Formats: sequence, structure tokens, C-alpha cells
Amino acid sequence: MNKSKFITPQEREAYRIGYECGRQEGLKKASLLIQLVASDSNEFKESILQNSKEAIELRKIFTEKGE
Repeated sequence: MNKSKFITPQEREAYRIGYECGRQEGLKKASLLIQLVASDSNEFKESILQNSKEAIELRKIFTEKGE
């Protein structure tokens, strides 16, 4: 096992947080790649558009106004 190059607990914690964020982003991209391979590209594009931050916010606005 490699000796840690981080001396302080803050450095170790910052590394751990950064590593976990990178890991999550990698898993998200792998999931999108699997979806693309498993589905039609038009369906994949539509799925991405429907789940974008902007589309989600727009749906929230419309549903809150209607209540």
C-alpha cells in the first residue's frame, strides 16, 4: 500500500471528498453510456432532454402554479 502524501487530516478529508465526487461522476457517465448503447439514439437524446436541470425546473414551475 502506498504511503499517503497528505499530512493533515484536512488534506486527507479533501482528497476523500474529491475522490468520491469523481467516482460518482464516473458512475453517472458510465450509466449514460450503457443507456446509449442499449437504446435508440433518439430515445436517449429525449431522455437526456427530459431529465435536464432546466426541464425539471420548468416542470416544477408549471406544477406549482397549477396547484
